Amino acid sequence: MRSHDAAEKLGDFTITPRVLWISSLAVVIGLISAVVALALLRLIGIFTNLFFFQRLSTEASSPAMHHLGEA
Repeated sequence: MRSHDAAEKLGDFTITPRVLWISSLAVVIGLISAVVALALLRLIGIFTNLFFFQRLSTEASSPAMHHLGEA
């Protein structure tokens, strides 16, 4: 079977090396995005704890439980 016949048989479902390049690029971008998202969540935790509870921690905590302004 010639390659032209195989391409006709597969129709639009042929895969070229460019697809592998684009797929690997998508995986790398996804991994970088996940790391950035995790870093942003940690920064939110640090600033929430620092400004509302006066402690240095990356633990997620709600500012609803703070006691600022209470006498």
